[in-house]
Amino acid sequence: GSGASVPSMHGIGIDAWVLAFTLGVSVITGLAFGLAPAVQAWRTDVNAGLKEEARGDTGGHRTWLRHLLVVSEVALALVLLIGAGLLIKSFSRLMEVNPGFRTDGVLTFQVTLTEGKSSPQKVNFVEQIVERLKALPGVQAAAATDSLPLTDFARIGVAEIEGRPPIDFSKVKRGEVTAVSRPTVTRDYFNAMGISVKNGRAFTSQDARPPAGSVIVNEAFEKHFFPGESAVGKRIRLMPGPAEARWQTVVGVVSDVRQSGLAGDIMPVVYSPDLEDMGGGMSFVLHTTGEPARLASALRSVLAEVEPNQALYNLMTMEQRLANTTTSRRLNTALLGSFAAVALLLAVVGIYGVMSYAVTQRTREIGMRMALGAQRNDVLRIVVQHGMTLTFLGVLIGMTASVALTRALSSLLYEVSPTDPLTFAGVAGLLAAVALLACYVPARRAARIDPMVALRQE
Repeated sequence: GSGASVPSMHGIGIDAWVLAFTLGVSVITGLAFGLAPAVQAWRTDVNAGLKEEARGDTGGHRTWLRHLLVVSEVALALVLLIGAGLLIKSFSRLMEVNPGFRTDGVLTFQVTLTEGKSSPQKVNFVEQIVERLKALPGVQAAAATDSLPLTDFARIGVAEIEGRPPIDFSKVKRGEVTAVSRPTVTRDYFNAMGISVKNGRAFTSQDARPPAGSVIVNEAFEKHFFPGESAVGKRIRLMPGPAEARWQTVVGVVSDVRQSGLAGDIMPVVYSPDLEDMGGGMSFVLHTTGEPARLASALRSVLAEVEPNQALYNLMTMEQRLANTTTSRRLNTALLGSFAAVALLLAVVGIYGVMSYAVTQRTREIGMRMALGAQRNDVLRIVVQHGMTLTFLGVLIGMTASVALTRALSSLLYEVSPTDPLTFAGVAGLLAAVALLACYVPARRAARIDPMVALRQE
């Protein structure tokens, strides 16, 4: 399938204030981390430092700072990993959603109907285009609609049900009446889009011209307005419309479609075959065999034959349209995942570095313990326990921070709680396992120290 397009880079440039801020942060960070060791070295008594080193003393305040750094790295890594885990789980669930229409082998394009034409002329234009598209090689079905899924075109109204109280338009203004989508479609639309008919029938040529007053609704419409019964055979009237608008008969019920994207809500929909009521923009749909993009030149030729001055735009497959709706989610997931991977690497390197340094500084102490009877497993346990204590402290802080910070991700999540326990537990377990490995390597080296060699060190 075709991949998603990355958002356009047009109009993106370097902001002077952002550049200055970034440069300032970089300079301050460099100075802070560069001057700190220099100041520490300047204030240190060299003779006292040598004596401390000979005794294996790592220096209280320096040890505390190293431990604080490791705990901070673990906490930050946990927050980022949990955020990335939530986004990945959310994206995975979103990709499992059934859009309600066929995406494979469906090519679409849009046309803005020329102003100044009469309604019959516009109807004739659309019908001619559809008939010519059907005749193209490899086209199994062709249709048109003024409200194609995953586009900005949508017509909204309210539905009045025969035999029930008339609509109170004061409630409509307050949003207390359920809105319905009211697309106009040609008769082969459901076939071309792969939208299944659940009950009743699809449109026929007799439904369209002259309009026979037939409509088709989706399952969401049936469940909302006719719970527990079939909508087929019922009569409805769409508003806003002329006061003398006639009642229309529901002849079929089709499956629900994700009109505004996989994460969007499903609205009640009423499909009409009355092209005289269509909007100003039309989308054409072709179900093809083979590669849909190969038909691009043929489509332009068809349009030029019917209306030389008419241009088409947004020529793309339904796969591309669907992928474009998830581009920002995919980008957010990839970015946060990258930051989380870097943070995890820094945390592991930090743990390993601190534990390796501690083993080096305490070589004499370890040798003395082993000379007095300590076993290798005892040394291994002591070193690992020290490193995992720092890790678990970082995990505890990271968990607390994550509960607060991941709520900011709630708008980016689909069917996943910001405090999803499986994600929290899984990420904490992963981080602990990786940290254990980072602790084990220097701990194993410590357990292999030869006591006699260690005691001879100056």
